[in-house]
Parts: sequence; structure tokens; C-alpha cells
Amino acid sequence: KTQQVVTTGTGPTVQTAVDNALQLAIEEVNGTRVGGWLGPGAQPAVQLSEGATPDQIQAYAHWVASRTHGAVESFRIISQKRRALSKVTTEQSLRTAQGPSHDIGAVNASEEAGARAEAGSDLAEVGERGVVRGHWNKATGAQSLDYSSKQTELKANWEVKIAAEVTTYHEAPSAKRTRVVVALPDTQATQYQVGQHEVAASDLARQIRQSLENALTQSHRFTVLDQQDNADIDQEMAVIRSGQATVADTARLGQRLATDLIVVPTVVQFGYRPHVRHLIVSGRDLVWYTGGGQVDLRVVNATTGQLVLSQSFRNALPSTAPTTLG
Repeated sequence: KTQQVVTTGTGPTVQTAVDNALQLAIEEVNGTRVGGWLGPGAQPAVQLSEGATPDQIQAYAHWVASRTHGAVESFRIISQKRRALSKVTTEQSLRTAQGPSHDIGAVNASEEAGARAEAGSDLAEVGERGVVRGHWNKATGAQSLDYSSKQTELKANWEVKIAAEVTTYHEAPSAKRTRVVVALPDTQATQYQVGQHEVAASDLARQIRQSLENALTQSHRFTVLDQQDNADIDQEMAVIRSGQATVADTARLGQRLATDLIVVPTVVQFGYRPHVRHLIVSGRDLVWYTGGGQVDLRVVNATTGQLVLSQSFRNALPSTAPTTLG
């Protein structure tokens, strides 16, 4: 379901004014902003400007519908006008100062170098000596630098009125209940013995989760969210994001509910084991069965991680009478 609203936006360009008007339209209908669609990288293929053609406006409307996940299904420009020029003045200033300084120094250095060469009865020697001496006494007076700049720029300001078809969102009554997700139970064994058979821990965990979800759903006090089929749900959402769905279907994006509480079960004990005692007189086995289970439940606040509830549930199964019938 959509609702048509008329809003007016302003900005330094026609496109900025349209974007601001669209945000106002979304807020007016749903009371919330759709963030991110005007962020970095969100550059449309068509840029709106003064005198934009109907085809350009329609192309931009399709881009907006995609970026807002269907929050804005379509829009049209009712009027646009350039408002009075605004004057923007930029001022810069720099001021530095340095006090007087006095630099005194001296240098006194000498260096000697020599070489000797001998070939047969001939001998040659060369020597050189260098000396450097000097001093300085330099005084510098106070210095200062004062720089200022003032620039005035005239900027245009556009006012655009639009009529937008905005999708309205209405939560189902059940969505207002506390939302719960039941995690797959943690098992402390790979399999459990039930009578003469072995039950895989994964099968037992799925059955326990299904029983807990059924109990919570039938209480009509909670909204149980199913996360077992997330892969299939994500695949459907990927089809919508790819643009292969209609604009109306695109509005389904972002409507997945987040959970309030997470129920984390742990299977501490489970089994129904046989007990055997051999009868010497008759040579037969006396068999009986005992067992039961214990499941610990922890309820965690999904937002804060706070432990809301911790409780253990034990159930002893009725034991069978000893028998030799097997």
C-alpha cells in the first residue's frame, strides 16, 4: 500500500533539493529516515538539473526506488524555482611573530695529508696542510607575519516541490509481541541410547528445538522467528536486490524482524538405558529400563547479551518392571 504526499525540499542544486524532499516524504509517512541511499558510492546514472526531461526524471525515480528498497515507489516534480542568491563569505587569517635572536660561533680546524712513493733508488714525497679559522657574531631583530584573506561567493538555492508515492509499512499484530529465536540445542554427546537403539545428537537437537518453538508459538505470547531456512530466505532477498523483482516487491527488503530474545538450550542428560541381571538358576537374563532427561535453558537479551533467565528442566521416564521376556 502506498500513500501520496507532497513535500518541498531545498538545496544548492536541483538534485539535492529533490533528495531532501524525498527524505521529508518518507519521514512524513513512516516517521523514519531511510539512511545510506545518499551516501558515498550512491551515484545515480542520471543527474537531475534544471530543465530535466520526463525520461530523466523517470530514470532517477527508478534509481531512488531501488536505493530506498521500495520506500519511494515513484515521484514527480510539481514545480522548481531558483530562490534568491545567498551570499557566503569565507575569511582566513594567519598571524605569527618571532622575537630577536643572537647567533655566535667560531671554527678552528686543520688538516694534513701526505704521500710517499719509492721506485728503485728514486724517492718522492708530497705533503699538504690546510687550516680554516673563523668566527661570527650575528644578531637578528624581531620579525612578524600578518596575513588575512576575505572571499565572498554568491550561491544559488533551489526549491523543488514533488509528489511522491511512499510505501506505508504496517506491522502484523504478532510482530508487536516479544520476538524469540530458539537456538539449536548444545549436546554433550554425539549419540544417546534409547532402548536398544542409538539416537544421533543432531536428530535429538532438532526435535527439541521444534518442540520448544511449537510450545512458544501456541502460547500466543511470543513471535517465534525461524532461522533454520536463512539460506533460502537470503537467496530470495538476493533476487529482489538484483532488480529482477518489481518495485512493489522491493519494498519487502528491510522488513525482516530482528529478535528480542534468544533461547539457548543445552542437553545435559538424555537416555533410556537397559539394565541386565543374569539369573543363575534359570540361566535367563532379567531386563528392565530406566532413564530420563535434563535440559538447561538460558534466555539471553539479543541486544545487550544480558542473561534474562536460566532454568533446568528434568523429566524421569517411568521405569519398566524387570522381565525375562526380553
